[in-house]
Amino acid sequence: MGLRQVIGSSCLAALLGCASASPWGLSRKADLTKLGVPPSYARSARERDTTKILRYHALAIPARDIGAFSDTTKPNALAIYPVADERESFYSPDMRKILAQLRRGYDLRVVIAATEGDVRHAIRTTPDLSLLILAGHGSRDTISLGAPNPSIEPLTTENEHRGIDLSDDDLWPELRRLRPDGTILLLSCLTGEGGRGAENLANRVREATGRRVIAAALDVNSLSIKSLAPFDARLIACSLGPLACVDATYVPE
Repeated sequence: MGLRQVIGSSCLAALLGCASASPWGLSRKADLTKLGVPPSYARSARERDTTKILRYHALAIPARDIGAFSDTTKPNALAIYPVADERESFYSPDMRKILAQLRRGYDLRVVIAATEGDVRHAIRTTPDLSLLILAGHGSRDTISLGAPNPSIEPLTTENEHRGIDLSDDDLWPELRRLRPDGTILLLSCLTGEGGRGAENLANRVREATGRRVIAAALDVNSLSIKSLAPFDARLIACSLGPLACVDATYVPE
């Protein structure tokens, strides 16, 4: 379909229209009203974590859809977004347009995750997946969920569970729940860095699951959805400006 949606100005950097105040430190649902979340939304959400509620609201997910999934005749898709996103890269109006695009072709469930355990549970409770999107700031071997950008501050032994990395052997069986012809999109920078033969997350996911994997070999700025079913997309890098963009997509064989 060729729809191109800009999702960042430098490695998924912050965009206009995102929440202007930091979500960190929210202690109760009442605090959400300060960040523009209606009290009725917070009360109706089947979620106790106030930061996650803020994230769902930023993506325009109806409160009734949080923790729920409606399965029709469309193929199923699961999009997992990180709770940790200091620059609000994944919570912009353009990201909402991407989700709207996906809903045209899929029964789409959106989950905000802070840990690898959240990812496993989301996959386990969403049936017959044709498409899985794992979004988060990334490095060659990591996607962060509830930790800082790993390209700046790598995961440690203490917070390794707050991201997805090469050592997550408990996750691979869950990823194999996808349909055999399913696709895993790593919506993140650098997880395909080095390409074929490199020790990167894209190659590890492909090797562990046998599913088609789409990843980025560079710091990326935008996602171009080429088709919905079967899913195909390109990750675009424009580090030198909009007139010097390159296709940074890496698809392991």
